[in-house]
Amino acid sequence: MLKYGILGLLSYGQMSGYEIMETFKSSLVFFWKATTSQIYRELKVLEEKGWAEKTVVCQHKKPDKNVFHITEAGKAELARWLSSPPEDVARNPLLMKVFFFAANPVEENRAFFRQLEAESAQAARILQTVPKFIDQYANEVSPADAIYWKMTLDFGFRYQEMIRQWAAACLETLQSELSSSQNNPLSDNPPESVQAEQEEIQ
Repeated sequence: MLKYGILGLLSYGQMSGYEIMETFKSSLVFFWKATTSQIYRELKVLEEKGWAEKTVVCQHKKPDKNVFHITEAGKAELARWLSSPPEDVARNPLLMKVFFFAANPVEENRAFFRQLEAESAQAARILQTVPKFIDQYANEVSPADAIYWKMTLDFGFRYQEMIRQWAAACLETLQSELSSSQNNPLSDNPPESVQAEQEEIQ
């Protein structure tokens, strides 16, 4: 998936690996994280596939730098990917983990949801800085592109709000279950103990 993000950036204009990394940090990182090594590895793949080409640019009193641009084949592949159905929409590592949370102590799970709520609030605050980058890039590239960038930003805000609401609801559910358990004297005894006590009475 990362290679298509890089292709998309190169469709705006030629970039060096460093410029691609910096653009990721100020825009795509909010929904797709990538390290410098991953970006350079994918750039090599794009070259091998003929989707991008590299030009060596000489710099005065600086090391030469590699500048990449998208090829016609790369544009065709990007167009094919953009028109294809989304991938892995049914996979959610967070829900996979929560599904099996009964194996954890309740207090540990409550701490998890509290942390999730706090991290989501922090992510929402960081998203507040994105509009200025969108305006900056819109002036450099195209206002038409900014329309879709703002759609991804809107998704980010809505997603983080949903996460916070869901985490709060999960905490409320766990608190309710905990209160119910504390009010039930039998809940403090494991099934074996309860059975043994009943046998002694008989």
